[in-house]
Amino acid sequence: MAVKIKRETPPSNIYDYSPPDSLQYGQIAQDAVGNIYSADRSNNIVKQMSSTANAQVGNPNLLYNGSLSVNQRGQTSYLQSWGYSIDGWVLIGDFNYSTKTLTFDASNNIARFGLDAISYMRHAIVDVDSSDFGRYTLSAKVDGVVYSKSFYLGNTSYSDAYDMGSFYFTYEKYSGVSTWWFGIGVVPGEAGPGSVSIEWVKLEKGTQATNYTPKKYLDELNECRKYYIKYPSWQMLGSGYINWEGKQAHVLIPVGQQMRTNPTASTISCELYCGNGSIISWGPGAPPAITRPGWVSLQFDGSFTQLKQTCCLVTKGTQLELSAEI
Repeated sequence: MAVKIKRETPPSNIYDYSPPDSLQYGQIAQDAVGNIYSADRSNNIVKQMSSTANAQVGNPNLLYNGSLSVNQRGQTSYLQSWGYSIDGWVLIGDFNYSTKTLTFDASNNIARFGLDAISYMRHAIVDVDSSDFGRYTLSAKVDGVVYSKSFYLGNTSYSDAYDMGSFYFTYEKYSGVSTWWFGIGVVPGEAGPGSVSIEWVKLEKGTQATNYTPKKYLDELNECRKYYIKYPSWQMLGSGYINWEGKQAHVLIPVGQQMRTNPTASTISCELYCGNGSIISWGPGAPPAITRPGWVSLQFDGSFTQLKQTCCLVTKGTQLELSAEI
């Protein structure tokens, strides 16, 4: 069976469209706004796809943790003044992870974007260059409704807040820094602090918002771990060796995703279990860290008597955090 495609001649008014007058079995037609039609065996016209009801596959989300689901720091709620909360999101205000609710806080807000006070959470796109410049669309599902805002992004230093009714979209680009910041903010309400529930946030290239397709949690987590990894206490994390001088122990920790840049390690106390059966207690201190494909290497300095020994790292009562965040 041959397939023949017919296209409606675009009318002068984009809203003045109609299905084809007739179709033969094996023919496919498209109207001026993208609806698709075919004909059955009796040559009856059947609408197959609606340009609105069955929209195109969505563009990829350029924000990691746009679902706001990854929370490696593990708190139920965050009250921050320019600190990271859930993965990828810097907060000045009050955010409840359980309900995904952002609330204005009288002690954690800032006068910015021409507003007297705003609490907001923002997400960075880093290392942008001229190949990234163009029009982008920021969208979010807030209080059960999908909102979107399109704007041009380039190298110009600029910041603004876009009033969406119950909340603001925010954008920031600072001079001399190749980073774009995108956010959602709330201001004081007349009857109480402004508050909104956020289901997801999406940034995509182009002038229109396309369907939001959530990632699997493990895929989202793996993307987040390019920027931040948290390990529980009392864990065996990796293995390595003590050099021939006994001045350094190098431990390799396997990671599923190479970190964005050399991370900063948190202050920890740990033990190194050596191949000869001895144990080295180390810390508290923050070991230097280097990222490698599939690994993060930690360096523990000291004066060790266990020369040229293999060792494995066990965290004690402290958690290890590796941060390559902005």
